[in-house]
Amino acid sequence: MVVQKVNLGHGGLDISPRVIGPVTVATTARLGDFVLADTSGGAFVVSLPSADIMGIVHVKLHGGTSVVIDAYGAETIDGAANLTLTTTGEIVSLLSDGAGFWRKLDGAFALSSLQGVFVQTTEDVVTTAAAGAAYAVAEPSTAGLVDVTLTADSTFTFPAASKGKTLRMVIRQDAVGGWTVTWPAGTVYPNGTTAVISKAASAVDYIEATCVVEDVWIIMQHVRTALAVNTVAAAGAALTIPEPSLYELNDITLSAAACTLTFPAASQGKTLRMVIRQDGAGNRAVTWPVNSIFPGGTDVVITVTASAVDYVEAFCVVEDVWMITRVGAAYAV
Repeated sequence: MVVQKVNLGHGGLDISPRVIGPVTVATTARLGDFVLADTSGGAFVVSLPSADIMGIVHVKLHGGTSVVIDAYGAETIDGAANLTLTTTGEIVSLLSDGAGFWRKLDGAFALSSLQGVFVQTTEDVVTTAAAGAAYAVAEPSTAGLVDVTLTADSTFTFPAASKGKTLRMVIRQDAVGGWTVTWPAGTVYPNGTTAVISKAASAVDYIEATCVVEDVWIIMQHVRTALAVNTVAAAGAALTIPEPSLYELNDITLSAAACTLTFPAASQGKTLRMVIRQDGAGNRAVTWPVNSIFPGGTDVVITVTASAVDYVEAFCVVEDVWMITRVGAAYAV
């Protein structure tokens, strides 16, 4: 299948996504559209195209109190026949899976981030049902889109990086999930944070790598369908928190009287996100790394009630120093 490349500042055909509206009457979107729906004058429906080919549609409630987004025929949006936006300014991004199903993506994209929105037609999609331990991504001249399913931790290799090239990849977890991707050496990322794919079983991510500097691949767009979560059912007396490039959230249950946490090296821009739970006994404590600082100079103390849940973030804005704040405390779960 050929993926018609959208030209928004890098290589590809000039088949740009349309900004539609503000529309005030029933509208059928096409793949790649950004629909501005204004229902101030009366309710109407935005209809999605068929999801039997892959693509993205964005809808914004530009005015009014609500707009209904209706799936095509008997197709569904995350299992439902339709979806309603109820807040002015709200934006939803919907990804079709090529098999009659629409998925609501976490977060929506502003127009400035619509780099490489793709429209799939009839040829030049390279599908790999089992990537294995090593996978070579094809040249974009021969594969407009690579659709690959992970069946093991996989090391990817990219073709030679030359200005104007863009690699478009749909990366799927198999029914087992938990697999990782190692990107080629020298690949760079926005904010310096490595792109980490979703690890949930059957999760689907969309990745773009583009070359704007000779010999360097940049991960430009990363659409995730799920967070990568490090779940620790019993932390014990000591626990090492992994790099945030590997897991976006750490879900930790304390199981010893005191747990000494070790963080990765603190470098500017990193953020560690931690859900910290008390077990059924409670009265568990946390000892923070020695290079940690706290609001007002007072150490963050975890709620000790049995089964209590706190949410804590540690972020680095000064090299080699973790700044820790308790965002929420004593959630009832």
